Amino acid sequence: MAKGGSFELEIAKKLSLWLTNNKRDDLVCRTDTSGGRATVRTKNKKETNKYLYGDLKHSDDLAKPLFDKWSIECKTGYAIKSKLKDGTNKIVNWDVLDLLDSKQKTPTLWQMWFQCTIDASLSKRQPILIFRRNLRSVCVVITLNYFLSLMKYFGYTKLSKIEVMIPDMYEPNNKIIIMRFDDFLSWVNAKSIIDLGIK
Repeated sequence: MAKGGSFELEIAKKLSLWLTNNKRDDLVCRTDTSGGRATVRTKNKKETNKYLYGDLKHSDDLAKPLFDKWSIECKTGYAIKSKLKDGTNKIVNWDVLDLLDSKQKTPTLWQMWFQCTIDASLSKRQPILIFRRNLRSVCVVITLNYFLSLMKYFGYTKLSKIEVMIPDMYEPNNKIIIMRFDDFLSWVNAKSIIDLGIK
């Protein structure tokens, strides 16, 4: 299985455990071809089940309320090979700062977040991007508006986070919050997300 598929399975298990207070690890699974089926159907102007968008979906009705609200995209890797003066290659992680100083036309984070927001928009759900750079912790990206909505229920979090405005992207998706995924899961109560209908 490709690295992306393994990461999706890892996140699916983690979300399942989060939703069940560590009792079950099988409530969430990968979508068909990681959302590829939805992409093809949309291009062919076919009506498409919203749960086919994104990389993850519910495999048990207990997790369905979460996927009624969230469209989850999972990304891992994306390091860039850079050639040094001596001819050797160095692997360089992409960075949030690439939004400011990268020579790339569309930096990696911009590309990942844009794909996430498109799928979320097509399925009328909240965009949730979960990513891991090489040899780094898993992080989550949500819109600033959604972060502010969550704060109403769970209070202000003093956990580390980065607020970024992404250039050349439409509102409200251009303002985002990035947090460590574990911090996000410890701050947000799974039962409340489902029971209170926080969108």
